[in-house]
Amino acid sequence: MPSNHLTGSRQFPEVILLQALSDPIVHKTRVLDDTRDSRYRDWDSALAWNQRTVERQHLPGEQRIDTTYMSASETADQILTLLGGGES
Repeated sequence: MPSNHLTGSRQFPEVILLQALSDPIVHKTRVLDDTRDSRYRDWDSALAWNQRTVERQHLPGEQRIDTTYMSASETADQILTLLGGGES
């Protein structure tokens, strides 16, 4: 595969990666976590957006990842696997 400036040695297909959470309590806990760099704390809006996203049809090229019980490292591994750059 050709190289590009973003990935260095690989070029990945065009996809939309979307994080979704299946447990509203975990989602609320994450949104309200003071250790997050994001200052966004409107968990009602976050839960509503997540629910709309989960219920709507997939967009062309969209891949959804349920990160409810995943660490950041596990999420990264899943993304690489979906892009064909990780182990399956």
